[in-house]
Amino acid sequence: MKKSLPTVSINAHYLHRRMSGLARYACQLADILRSKGWLGTQVEPPSFMRPSGSGWRRFVRFLGTMCWEMLAPCALISRGRNDMHISPAFSAPIGWRSTSRCVVVVHDLAFLEYPRHYSRFERLYYALNLFVLRRGRHEIVVPSVYVCAQLELRCGISRERIRVIPPFCAFALQEVAGTPPSRKYFVLLSNAHPRKNIAATVEGYLRSGADRAGIKLRIVGNFEREIPGDWGNSVEIMPGLSDEDLEQQIRGAAALLLFSLSEGFGYPVLEAATLGTVSITSECGSLAELTAPGRAAWVARTPAEIARKIASFLNEDEYRRSLESDAAHVRKLFGRQRFAADWACLIEEVMADEAGSA
Repeated sequence: MKKSLPTVSINAHYLHRRMSGLARYACQLADILRSKGWLGTQVEPPSFMRPSGSGWRRFVRFLGTMCWEMLAPCALISRGRNDMHISPAFSAPIGWRSTSRCVVVVHDLAFLEYPRHYSRFERLYYALNLFVLRRGRHEIVVPSVYVCAQLELRCGISRERIRVIPPFCAFALQEVAGTPPSRKYFVLLSNAHPRKNIAATVEGYLRSGADRAGIKLRIVGNFEREIPGDWGNSVEIMPGLSDEDLEQQIRGAAALLLFSLSEGFGYPVLEAATLGTVSITSECGSLAELTAPGRAAWVARTPAEIARKIASFLNEDEYRRSLESDAAHVRKLFGRQRFAADWACLIEEVMADEAGSA
């Protein structure tokens, strides 16, 4: 007897990386599925498969994890355990016909734009998944128009297979009583990946004169790599914060800095806007989509370019007002209701198409 509600499996090990954008997206998606009663099997590789150690052992475990992500979802669908599968982080399942009931989320293509910043393991993983995705029947979800265009231009994937579903801010957003924010520091939320451009951001901050004006820089995140540099007392590194502490840091900042070389969406900008804090960003790639309509993007990647933008924030009322307009635009456009409705529509369409072809 056919189940009244669809059951949707999801790759679950991405739900554990709290600070990363893809993990936040995966958690939001799992929450929506759970609220509708659609969440089925949570696909997670056995612990002995997860890459660890070094050398050939890590490589073998890496291949094991990759094979598990590719083969397990379609096997579950074929056996009737789930009606469809969602991979929230660019892991494309392999299967005969079953891939039409698989949705793959592609957050960015930075591994194609900046391959030098990725290990051999990572490049192998992405290349193999991209190969499968090009030749499969998967539905593809991206968080921004920029990633959609990149998939079409760089990978030759038709826009008809791609759906743009941006994330939302999942903070509790409760009113904060007590002392008002100090606004005496900038916050840089990052995972320390080279494409996040942290060294150039810090150098630009120091060149801008913000430290001499009494505005410090706090680098916040769960860092996968060591952050290089010794920048003195004006720069503070704050790893491992809880969501509550992270929210407090963003609320109290003069501005959020995000001068990444590449972003699939720009989660910190969304979270800052929702919490009432403006963002000064590189405005390249998808970050250009987070500016108010009618404002031309002001691209900045180098220390000198970054310094000019920060100095403009400190000294120019008109530029600060433009950033406030950006934040208001982001708050208005990206929310939970839109996210839930878009995903529900996609899932219902996939199930309807499958029923029609059966």
